[in-house]
Amino acid sequence: FSCPPYGNLEIYSDMKEDISNMEYDKFLEIYESIIEKSCKLLKQGELDLRKEYNSKFLAILPPKKVAKLYHIEREFKKHRKKERKGAPDKK
Repeated sequence: FSCPPYGNLEIYSDMKEDISNMEYDKFLEIYESIIEKSCKLLKQGELDLRKEYNSKFLAILPPKKVAKLYHIEREFKKHRKKERKGAPDKK
């Protein structure tokens, strides 16, 4: 997802706006804000993509089949999540 600066362990520039040059508390505050904004953009992108594909699905499938497709997708995700929880750690 990102390759973060590590507080003052790795300095990327001498610019005062560069968060790798900031005090650790300020670094964390700004870095968390960056991650939060990035996640919101990713979620919005996913929503936009779902809307686009929903329209495409409805253009070729009856609404009941589209609903069933989404239901099956949710069930598959649940199944995979359960599988991952039960899987032993790989080392």
